[in-house]
Amino acid sequence: MFGENTVINYKEYFGPTATTKFAISHLSIVLVIIIPFQALYMFLLVTKTTYNYFETLVAAIYTLGTIILLQFVFAVIALLIYGINSRSVDLRISDAFKILYLIWFIYSFIKLFPIKMKFLRMVGFVLLAFGTFTIWRLYGFPLLANRLFMK
Repeated sequence: MFGENTVINYKEYFGPTATTKFAISHLSIVLVIIIPFQALYMFLLVTKTTYNYFETLVAAIYTLGTIILLQFVFAVIALLIYGINSRSVDLRISDAFKILYLIWFIYSFIKLFPIKMKFLRMVGFVLLAFGTFTIWRLYGFPLLANRLFMK
């Protein structure tokens, strides 16, 4: 019942099949690269007048922890769907949960700061954060994994 790509279909979410298998089993390598970029975007767009970069890094770590929790919830939902109708769920569907969370997070977070153009900064953060993750998972991680880890 829990064979490869049975409950959640990873397809080639992180590039070629071998790279995706490696990424799923070593997710910390994938995610640790994203945290500093997310913190940098948040710092430059929102917090630089109030907090330093390292304080903003803590907020980025919190955000990523919540995204990991949402991935767990997605996995449970996928398991229920598979149990009901024996169909796997595409992992790309979870990206919608991630984007919605990022929007909610930055909306709630940005309200705390006396800055101008909050909506544009919020949109910029979401686009940069999710865009960086997408570029990293499609191009950066497969290249790094193939050169360093998968020889």
